[in-house]
Amino acid sequence: MSATANGVANATNRFAGKESALGKGVQGYGERKQGEKAKAYNPLDPMWKRGLRRVQSGHAIPFSERSRRLTIASGNKWAAERNEEAEAYAGRLQEKALNGYELYDMDEDGNFLQYSKNANGDYLDASNNVVVDRKIPAANAAGQYIDADGNVVANAADAAQITQTAKSQAAFRTLGKDDASKKLATFEVLKGVPAGKQALVDLAGNDGTSVTDQRAAQAAQKLLIDTHSEIELQKSQIQGGRHQGRRSNEVASWKSNITSSPQHYGAINGSRPDFAPDLIESAEDAASRRLKKPVEYDTANAADRREIDVEKSRIAIERLTPEQAASVHYGFYDDIGRIGGEPAIDSKTGTPILDAAGNPMNISQLLAAKLQDFHDAPGTVGRNAVGSLHGGKQEHVDAALRAAGLRLKDIG
Repeated sequence: MSATANGVANATNRFAGKESALGKGVQGYGERKQGEKAKAYNPLDPMWKRGLRRVQSGHAIPFSERSRRLTIASGNKWAAERNEEAEAYAGRLQEKALNGYELYDMDEDGNFLQYSKNANGDYLDASNNVVVDRKIPAANAAGQYIDADGNVVANAADAAQITQTAKSQAAFRTLGKDDASKKLATFEVLKGVPAGKQALVDLAGNDGTSVTDQRAAQAAQKLLIDTHSEIELQKSQIQGGRHQGRRSNEVASWKSNITSSPQHYGAINGSRPDFAPDLIESAEDAASRRLKKPVEYDTANAADRREIDVEKSRIAIERLTPEQAASVHYGFYDDIGRIGGEPAIDSKTGTPILDAAGNPMNISQLLAAKLQDFHDAPGTVGRNAVGSLHGGKQEHVDAALRAAGLRLKDIG
């Protein structure tokens, strides 16, 4: 072969041969597409479709047992590699967000809010007066003054003092969800861990239709569980896309994603059983029966999501065990307190759930009855579980029982 021919051959091998960057890229792309087809293999599909998937996955003997196993193994390998890539992306996003990440003010429907402020950044009320954090007397749901133990007192001076923030007193206007509204909305720049977790919340709620976007969202959801981000799962809102205004556990992908990961399902069921996918589905079904229309977190408005919240707390309380009562994250009780005054309705009959005296119960009363049952049960397990709530979780349990007119000290 002439020198010229050798040069052409070497150049071809270098730039377009099997071992070249281009050749390896083409080969890698082909392997990824085969893996994607292998992952789509379903043992329950018709025979012709199962055979097609095996051929597409690169296993040319479509109906042998070895081909079937190799196809499944190839699909699992492909999925694991794509998951690792998504996890790496989510981790890097969290890492970079630590230096600063914007948190915008929004309402429950995801509309941006613009709070009234002066040039110095002070909050202003509707009369343009500067407002600051202040102490106000505590009151119960009936508007009566109460002391630190929840007892009704006659005078404001004898009541417990709670803080009312400047922001809660400030005037604001509701904007839209578009980019123009976002530019006008008030925001703060988070730093450190809170910034990283908000970035994960936004990624967990991305509404991308590509497999890459979906896997990134799934990786972020799992990373929030791995980092014990119960508070972020409970409170932090998604700041963009179709899911704007919702929480990470209120998007459709949460249910399928966590259900397919026993590790993460077990972790969330232990700390927040009301976030478990099967309980969320039961709550959505119950709310749909009550409202006489199909409702799901993923598409419901704020009012309908509150109905699902009520059902979710009711079902979680009914399923609660003494062990769970003692070990759940305190946010579980905070969420019950938020909707505690709502009536407890039997989802099958549509009638109020009654106490022993035949009176309709609200959600807080349902919790009180459950804790009382634990305390009164034979043995020490239930009593110890209730006793363990005295301490770090006590104020949160007290908040959950407030609409029942009770405090934890009244259980017993």
